[in-house]
Amino acid sequence: MIPAHHATHAFSLRLAILLISIILAACAGPQPPPYEEGSISVHFCPQDCNSTLHALARTAETLDCAFYDLDPDAFPRIPTAKILIFEDNYQDTGTPIGSRSLMHNKFCILSERLTWTGSMNPTYNGIFRNNNNLILINSSCITRNYRAEYLELQDGHERALPCPTVNLSGTLIHTYFCPEDDCHGALLTALQEATRSIHFMTFSFTLNEAADLLITKHREGLNITGIFEKRQQSHSIHQKLADAGITLYWDKNPATMHHKTFIIDEKTVITGSMNPTKNGVGRNDENLLIINDERIARAFLSELHTIPREPLTPTAHTR
Repeated sequence: MIPAHHATHAFSLRLAILLISIILAACAGPQPPPYEEGSISVHFCPQDCNSTLHALARTAETLDCAFYDLDPDAFPRIPTAKILIFEDNYQDTGTPIGSRSLMHNKFCILSERLTWTGSMNPTYNGIFRNNNNLILINSSCITRNYRAEYLELQDGHERALPCPTVNLSGTLIHTYFCPEDDCHGALLTALQEATRSIHFMTFSFTLNEAADLLITKHREGLNITGIFEKRQQSHSIHQKLADAGITLYWDKNPATMHHKTFIIDEKTVITGSMNPTKNGVGRNDENLLIINDERIARAFLSELHTIPREPLTPTAHTR
């Protein structure tokens, strides 16, 4: 039998080792995100999404997709494709998926390393008429994230995100899935960190907290500009921003300006399927990427400048 004082000493020693381990771990600070070699590119509709889509479909090893909407005639016919489609838009193609609000994703897993996402629904309008973006990412980490979300949508069992952040050949990419991840907080934090400029293109924008941050940044002297889809004007936050003196525009695309994008300091891009709305951040099934890459930011800025627009003026009492 071990004497009581020996047992007490052994327990105290184990406790001391545990406390030292905790202190050392705390002092070490957060670990850097995983690094892998890979690439990211962006394509814009209606300019080149159709050719990009068909080229991807021809070379895809798999085609596991989650779409809010789909025109079967506009999407390449791949017998092995496994498509999850929001139940309200089901047209006998794929598997209908319910949601407490909208299953609003637009992504496809093409191989163990290749994923596309963005704002584009593979419909005739989404590909050929609307202003949209299609992000193509060559990364096993990002693909594992989207694979976990695909399976979660498929069977309803929530899964942890394998790689919330990845360093992809020097580009930091943060992945969020709404509503389970804090998409709202991620958006606000990224906007708060802006020091020079914020430019945005939004199909629908109703988040007061994000609007208030843009107004604060404008008053601090940052360059803030934005383009809104004109058909959403009755539900938008545009007037609040215009009355604060922010330079804004209506899009003049006779179809739809469908981007959901913020460009921060000409080096960080927030994009994906999520509109900055209460449903977008808190109810819908969505995906959101925050990409720290000047090349991708320049591409989105170029897209912003090519969209036909007209000035959005403040109300009379603020002029």
